[in-house]
Amino acid sequence: TKIVLASLVGSIILALGVLFFYSSRKMKEFKDQFSLLAAAISESGGGRGSSQAALAAPQAITVSAAQSSDRVFERLPQAALNELFSDCYWCENDAYAHWLWKQLSPSQRTDSFAQLPFMRDYSAHFVQGASKEMGFHEHPFYLNPVSTAQLSMADVNQALAKDLSLWSRLSPMRQAATAIGLEKKLQALEIKAPSAVDSAADFKALPASPARKFSASVSLGDLSIEDEALLFRSPELAPAPLRKQLRSLVWLAHRDDETIRKVLARFDARSLASVWVGPDEVLKRLEQQIPEKKLKLLANYRQKDSPSRQSPTFDALVEEGLRDEAA
Repeated sequence: TKIVLASLVGSIILALGVLFFYSSRKMKEFKDQFSLLAAAISESGGGRGSSQAALAAPQAITVSAAQSSDRVFERLPQAALNELFSDCYWCENDAYAHWLWKQLSPSQRTDSFAQLPFMRDYSAHFVQGASKEMGFHEHPFYLNPVSTAQLSMADVNQALAKDLSLWSRLSPMRQAATAIGLEKKLQALEIKAPSAVDSAADFKALPASPARKFSASVSLGDLSIEDEALLFRSPELAPAPLRKQLRSLVWLAHRDDETIRKVLARFDARSLASVWVGPDEVLKRLEQQIPEKKLKLLANYRQKDSPSRQSPTFDALVEEGLRDEAA
């Protein structure tokens, strides 16, 4: 009996060992197969990790491209930059000129000042406005330009009226700004273009155009309460072209009652309280056109918050005050 029992126990142990070995082997095979499957999915781009990698790749390319584009302007010849700014100047693409200016190194800006007679006044003008990329700097024309730097678009149009073949030698920016219509442009494409040397000679033979005129660029700084009180009593002291730089509610206070009432009605009491700053006589003039209930709310909000001129609401009220000046 003991022998039989021992044999039975041994058989059970052997069976369990075989089962464990078999299970372990199957588990290893399953793990190996899963690993192969995961690798195959990763290589084919179907897995989650590969999707994230695929999304990350364009970002890396974009950053690299941006880094390389930062150096594009360092490699552009000064002659190319001069022609670009000349075209912007005469085509009145001032926002593009501002964008180009931001890309230049200090030495390139200094060279532009030295080589372009109009550049100092022009740069003072365009830096006051918006900047916008237009892409003309990528055109190969500017690597070997036929210069028209001294000619306005009006004079270029007169030259085209006499010799349409010159159109093909203009920069793409100039071509886009010409006054000739589509039919003339199509005719120009059919005409054999003169050589670059001949075109340059034709353009250089023309007298320089009168320079563009810009408003005086001055910085008057922030106004004090005393300054605003003076302007309220004597607005004629500030010439109309300079009033945009004098940011104050004074200009709205000088509008008629109906206009003031309509403008202030567009803003709630809290918004007005946040920008209610100026001489007492200016604020009292404006408050005369605010309904009593709203005026009480405005007064309550003013006790809690300090007004500021750095606000879109303040800018909007100033612009409304100056609206007639721009008309």
